[in-house]
Amino acid sequence: MPVEDKMAVRNIGQKKRRTDLVIIILGLVVLALPFLRFTTREYILSVLTFVFIYTTLGQSWNILGGFAKQFSLGHAAFFGLGAFFTAFGCHLGVPALASLVIAGILVALVSYPLGRICFSAKGPYFTIITLALAEIFRIIFLWRPELSGSEGMTLPVNFFSKNTNMYYLALIMAAGSILVAFLIGRSNLGLSLRSIGDDEDASAELGVSVLYAKSITLFMSAGMAALAGGTYGIFIQYLSPNDVFSIIYSLDAIFISIVGGAGLSFGPFIGALLFSILEETLNPLAPGAHLLFLGSILIAIMFLLPNGLLSLVYKTGTQTGPMAIRIVRKEKKEGSAPRVV
Repeated sequence: MPVEDKMAVRNIGQKKRRTDLVIIILGLVVLALPFLRFTTREYILSVLTFVFIYTTLGQSWNILGGFAKQFSLGHAAFFGLGAFFTAFGCHLGVPALASLVIAGILVALVSYPLGRICFSAKGPYFTIITLALAEIFRIIFLWRPELSGSEGMTLPVNFFSKNTNMYYLALIMAAGSILVAFLIGRSNLGLSLRSIGDDEDASAELGVSVLYAKSITLFMSAGMAALAGGTYGIFIQYLSPNDVFSIIYSLDAIFISIVGGAGLSFGPFIGALLFSILEETLNPLAPGAHLLFLGSILIAIMFLLPNGLLSLVYKTGTQTGPMAIRIVRKEKKEGSAPRVV
């Protein structure tokens, strides 16, 4: 093996070991945090609980929109259904954890036939159909008082009403979502999804079962979003259709995934962390101020780091953002050999 190749392999190995060490240290800190004693402990636990919930929500969009590039605006529907199905289970006397798991399974099952319908459309038509789903469920839950009505629904006190227990539940959900995305990314399904995202028609010609791959991914994505919604409902203990079915949650999932790194298993965690920090620091100064910064950051990311913030750490392949395309075009025009950006 040439010396240059040996050095490259050695550098990759060293970088991977450093990354693994950082992940292990952060994991130990996160696990030990509830046992530490400091004045702002309860506040920090609450903020991190939201970070973990948003990580799960963002990851649910990531495995569909990041891997397969299926731009869905309907994840608020699965988020809201998961929240209300969990609440229904709690009111029937089912333990909160069991209600949460059952809600995730039920929403995943509901999503499969919906996916077969939605995926009959492509591009903006698919996006519009998914957007309509959340609005349909919002109106149904507002219209029927036995479901919720305009007054909303409270959840009974349960094992996870304690901050520490809630923190670990949200942490497990987030870690599980990252693991699922990691495994999908290294499976045949992940390869099929990336192929579909690059060119759906060519993938079908090569023998990829496009409809099945997208439908089974939506099945997992919807279940994950439902778990995020159920965890959110258990945490805040009050649900309103106008809240949990709001398009805001679909947009949050997209922002978190794209800013952190769409198609990367740890991308949504980085996006959720940034999202929560901005929300907590700017909202007290001016309500909604964080949205202005979030929008500006998203625009900057799309132009400068189209593969997300994690692309600063990981090499994620050729960038295809507007800025990268502009650089290549300029070099071609000047007659120099275009470089890979």
